[in-house]
Amino acid sequence: MKIILSEPVLVAEGPAGEIRWGRYQFPTFGQMGDRLALTFHVAEDSARAYGQIGPEPNRGLSADGGRTWSLVRATEPTDGMLLPNGDRIRIGTAEVTPKSIPVEGLKLPASVGTLIGTYGQLPYVYYRHDELPAALQGVPLSRRPAGSARWVEERARLDDPAMMRYTIQEVFPVVWWGDVHLAADGSLLAVVYPCSLHGEVACYRSADSGRSWQAQGRIPYRPDLKADPLAPDRVHGFTEPGSVLLRDGSLLAVLRTTDGLGSAPCIAAIRPIWAGRGRPRK
Repeated sequence: MKIILSEPVLVAEGPAGEIRWGRYQFPTFGQMGDRLALTFHVAEDSARAYGQIGPEPNRGLSADGGRTWSLVRATEPTDGMLLPNGDRIRIGTAEVTPKSIPVEGLKLPASVGTLIGTYGQLPYVYYRHDELPAALQGVPLSRRPAGSARWVEERARLDDPAMMRYTIQEVFPVVWWGDVHLAADGSLLAVVYPCSLHGEVACYRSADSGRSWQAQGRIPYRPDLKADPLAPDRVHGFTEPGSVLLRDGSLLAVLRTTDGLGSAPCIAAIRPIWAGRGRPRK
């Protein structure tokens, strides 16, 4: 669908006086049949809110190419990505993120370390992905098989010995967010959040329609910072990676990074294995 709008269109806005972080933020585009769907977050920016829909409308729908919109609660699935085998998948968005699991009662391995985040100064306790219980591993997604009208929840295998997940605010979120692209050979490529071990983000590839994912390369988000990202005297992290699939099959990845003092963009090309350098802004 081609969209050309000469003037900006307001889809939704918070009520007067709303200044709490997380409400009416984090929009994602999708389609529902012949309608555009713009889904956004109307809750606190907290792992405790993942996978939950509040009473307020959190999706705009447009049947005229984005000129006019109606607001609804996002209780119906978007169309997702059409794969060469006829399946459709919804993946890499908050729409398919499961509810975070209370830490109490979980049998967790020894942690790698604790990071104090720049947002809220909250502690993130990190664990190696491949040491976690099965319920905390993998890639959450939803699939509508070819010829079916029913969506089925899945947990794809994730092969990445450097991947870590964390607990925060007494819950364990199972997060895998990012842009997913269909390559010319039919494989899927993605650059996702959260980070892997030692301050890197991975490019992932799936050759089996999203049922398993393998790390293909790593982007050091600040190559000029050599300290361990879990060191207590320095805060590291990155947020909101984005990626574009180029015509030559490369992924152009852009992520905003932080070192506790400020932010800097990191740009890298992945072809499809890491071949480039992060370029922090001085």
